[in-house]
Amino acid sequence: MKFTTVFSALTLPFLVSAQAQGLYSKDLNVFELDTTNFNQVVMESNQTTIVEFYAPWCGHCRQLKPHYSKAAKQLKDIVQVGAVNCDYAKNKNLCSKYKIEGYPTIMGFRPPKVNLDKVENLKYTHATEKYSGARTAKGIVDFGLGRIKNYVKRIATEDKLNEWLNKSSPRPKTVVFTRKDKLAPLLKSIAIDLLGIVDIAYFPLRDREVGIFEKYDIDPKGDKAVVFYFDSKTNEPIRNTSGLSKLELFKFYQQFNEIQSQLDEVLEKSEYLNKVQKGEKITKKSKKNGKKSKSDTLDHDEL
Repeated sequence: MKFTTVFSALTLPFLVSAQAQGLYSKDLNVFELDTTNFNQVVMESNQTTIVEFYAPWCGHCRQLKPHYSKAAKQLKDIVQVGAVNCDYAKNKNLCSKYKIEGYPTIMGFRPPKVNLDKVENLKYTHATEKYSGARTAKGIVDFGLGRIKNYVKRIATEDKLNEWLNKSSPRPKTVVFTRKDKLAPLLKSIAIDLLGIVDIAYFPLRDREVGIFEKYDIDPKGDKAVVFYFDSKTNEPIRNTSGLSKLELFKFYQQFNEIQSQLDEVLEKSEYLNKVQKGEKITKKSKKNGKKSKSDTLDHDEL
């Protein structure tokens, strides 16, 4: 009996500390969301977001934690993964807004499909969906991947490629030549980040595409994707000679003046998201005076 009393007294501070920190405070792949950042991270994004609403004292939430963390790691740079501690007083209204009645509750937030011709003054209206699948990393990953919007055009022939490249557009174009017939989720995510900035297409390579191999100096025996940027004015192809992670591709894009200012805004948003994930204090500063970041949070998967 004495042991129980002493044990409770000793463990209480740790339980209080865990509640104060949140289950995912130290997980850099999960956004610990609250009323101060939920709208900016989730509702003002074109990216799909999965959010777990939980309470730190909940046994089922603790059981889910390793699976949810694993899913977040697999979805990094592809789908945003967040969590809301409904035990926080400041989050009560947020959890009530989404009708959270039990823990854990996982919800998907899907932005609308954007008409690129009307991308300016865009108003985001996200659809919400409760996840009812298995509480496993695979189930959560599949749920997230199945809800990513696609803005990547698939081109199957050289004639269609030339037609697309010669079609007038206010935006520069990117073509990803790949041996994979299925579109990589990472490329979908990159296209969302660059929505309204760069038009992106992918071309599944086949051995019969001799003209493509010759024209773009692509190794017919190679298995790595090859990325080209086409200037909006000259349509001249410029080859990416660095890697194929999101970070490396964004560094490749930084050399092009025609998209520099828009890309800076993307990187600035990435810097903000990086700070939220790390739990750093967000200080308000003017976009004009703020330094632009080449955030290393982008470096994860590759095409």
